[in-house]
Amino acid sequence: MGQAIEEPAHFVAGTTWETIPEAVREHAKLVLLDTVGVILHPGDQLWEYIAEGAGHGDPLDRDPDAVQADVLDGKVSRETAQESYGVVLTPEARAVDEIATKERRAALRAEREAIGRTFDGGADGRVR
Repeated sequence: MGQAIEEPAHFVAGTTWETIPEAVREHAKLVLLDTVGVILHPGDQLWEYIAEGAGHGDPLDRDPDAVQADVLDGKVSRETAQESYGVVLTPEARAVDEIATKERRAALRAEREAIGRTFDGGADGRVR
């Protein structure tokens, strides 16, 4: 990884770099890369593996205007807005088509009902 990573790792660990177990050194390098940044030069490659969460709440309950903002910001595609969030946008995503959005969300909910419940709700049977 080079001196730029080894010196901060030595400072953080408070011991000599060589006495730190290899697994800890590798972890420290990855943590430092993530927190202090890294300079890339032509031909360099940086691979990053990140975990993604399922989000919070039902995507069909998300504010359609917030979904539209995500489309305009390039965070979500128009297709994802419609298929995952049930939000239908006007051409060029200038506005939410409220009627089409209500219809799309109703259709997606109907598809879910046809599938049925896919989990048992836990030991006491309650959905959390």
